[in-house]
This record gives sequence, structure tokens and C-alpha cells, in this order.
Amino acid sequence: MPKLTIGGEEIKGVMKVDVRIYHTTRDPERVPIMEWDVTLGLQNKVSLAMWALAKEDLTRFKKCILEVKHRDGTTAHTWTLIKAFVHSYSESEFPPGGVAGIASDAGNAVNIVIRGTLLHPEDYSGTNVMTVGEGKAEGPPS
Repeated sequence: MPKLTIGGEEIKGVMKVDVRIYHTTRDPERVPIMEWDVTLGLQNKVSLAMWALAKEDLTRFKKCILEVKHRDGTTAHTWTLIKAFVHSYSESEFPPGGVAGIASDAGNAVNIVIRGTLLHPEDYSGTNVMTVGEGKAEGPPS
């Protein structure tokens, strides 16, 4: 299970993360879009929702760290968004694939897209929006 830390707070219950880096066709030489699409179980804590609602000031931006794990629990990669904001946030009850009508939180989920940013595109160096660190090779099954 991936380990997600946002602004120093570890977020529990991460079920799935997609790391995306892509260039727009309109201006491919500029800054690529770097974002994480995170799915986690619905939580009683509201820190992610409050972050999505943050006004336009420094509280909107946070440093985010994502550790992607191998099946044996060792870290495969450590991704860091140096200055990130919530691009989109949604909560769903019994999303597609869930079992509707059953009294359980198993199908309830939060989906959040966290995107890295710069103040000025001309400041982009290739490592000042998102970085990636190597982990260890997965060990043999025990």
C-alpha cells in the first residue's frame, strides 16, 4: 500500500495512486503537468477536504511525498511534489464496482488529484516541481 504524506501529515487508507507526467500538445517545451490521482477510503477526518477548499494564499500549497511500495513492503520509488495543490476532489458512496445496498464503508471512496506547480514556467529546471528517488529491488518471497 502506498504511503502518502501531505504537509507533514500521513494520510491513511490509500488504495490506489497513479503518478502522471504529461506534456500538453499546445506547448510541449514548457512545464509538463505533474500530478497524482489518489483513491482512498472515505475518512472521518476532513483535512483533505479542507485543503481542497483552501483560499488562494500559501495554505493552498503543500509539500507532498508518495512512497510507492513493492509487494514485500520495500519502497520502489519516492515521489515528491515540492509545491502542490488540490486540482480536484470528490467523494463517492458505492462507486462502480462497489456493492450498493450493503451497510459497509467498503465502497465509499475519496478521489483527489494533487498537482505540482511553479510560480513562473521559465523557472522550470526539471526537478523543481516533482522529484523521484530510487528505492530497493523487491526481495524474494519468504
